[in-house]
Amino acid sequence: MRKAVIKKVSLVFISLLLVCLAGLVGCGDDKKTGTSEITFGFLGDLTGPGAYAVGEVYYGLRDYFRMVDNDNPIPGVKAKVITFDTRSGYTRVPPGYEWLKGQGAGVIGVISGPDTVMLLDKFESDKIPSTGMSSTSELQGHPWNFALYSTPDGQQEAQAEVLLEWVMDNWDYQAEGRSPKIGHAGLAGFRTSDTYQIGVDRILAAYPDKFEWAGFQRAPMGSSDWTLEVIKLIDCDYIVLSMYGTSSVSFAKQARLRGYEGGLLSGMEAFPGYWQLVRTAVPADDLYDCIYAHYIPTSNDPGSFMTEVWEYAVKYHSEAEANSLMAGTGYPSGWAWGLWVTDAIRRAAEAVGAENVDGTAMREALASTDTEMVSKGLGNDWKIDQSNGVFWCAETQRIYEWSITEEVWISTGDWVPAPHLSS
Repeated sequence: MRKAVIKKVSLVFISLLLVCLAGLVGCGDDKKTGTSEITFGFLGDLTGPGAYAVGEVYYGLRDYFRMVDNDNPIPGVKAKVITFDTRSGYTRVPPGYEWLKGQGAGVIGVISGPDTVMLLDKFESDKIPSTGMSSTSELQGHPWNFALYSTPDGQQEAQAEVLLEWVMDNWDYQAEGRSPKIGHAGLAGFRTSDTYQIGVDRILAAYPDKFEWAGFQRAPMGSSDWTLEVIKLIDCDYIVLSMYGTSSVSFAKQARLRGYEGGLLSGMEAFPGYWQLVRTAVPADDLYDCIYAHYIPTSNDPGSFMTEVWEYAVKYHSEAEANSLMAGTGYPSGWAWGLWVTDAIRRAAEAVGAENVDGTAMREALASTDTEMVSKGLGNDWKIDQSNGVFWCAETQRIYEWSITEEVWISTGDWVPAPHLSS
């Protein structure tokens, strides 16, 4: 198994951002070679509050395009990436879209579902399809919008359900002589926390005798002080975390400092995207019983997908950078995004000819995605649901637990469906 050996990751990613932010710029045709250029416009936070997690996704996406260009070129096509940094500012989204369009972007990739909603009327009128990481209810079924994951609500409910089912499966009711005490810590006014609680409530209602419920504690958005919430949940065996960014780091740090000895359960929002920040804030020996659920494999999972991700992470980055990138799920998620989009570009070129690929051809290719992924090590194949424009990547997910001794995330079992998606 590979180890994530780098502790001072913040410095690594700052250097990566400074070096890589500009992306690859270009559009049109190369008259000398007869090659058509197709430009992918990335719209997301690269230097603002969400940059740590978004940056990992971007590097994976960019590196996949680089790999295709170098090692598996699309006949007659050069695919490029350009970027616009939103800095998590809503007012920067519309002008960012216009700038990308002006630079010749034929496909727009938007990291944030709410940002995509702001642009919804643009895609069809401009004949530029959009792809994103997550859909929203407002985007469901829109013919020019596609997403890797289902709506955040669906993802978050599913993750909460799978996490609590994992607790049931792993708790020794006979030896303990009681049910596990479960709590939930999140952010007030944060939709993600509310939808996690829907999933928690669904499992509590289905299995009323399997848990002792300690309640849902919320702190204000942006909170760095979790004293009251930790005290109220200090006796729990497990706490579900539904915050993100530095809030998740602060909670984990303060919980252990105040003597919390139970498990910390996370979906894709808290631990996977910010784990290296958690590692810098919490002593290594206190990172026991840290668990998360996700739809993307982690660095130690078998299969050709992660083998390829590792191969190019090492090829395109220093050993320190590669180990840092591969410690979370952002870089593999970006790699998956790049795989999907370049596959659509390849099929569009085959369908209409490289010189004729336009927004309409790309929309048709994205809409007809049907990619075999199980044999590569993922939990389900990728097939666009025509009713909502997403792959049901949220259909299956896997539970991972942090190994203190090996300093890696280790799978605790097979891919499992969320109860409300499989019923």
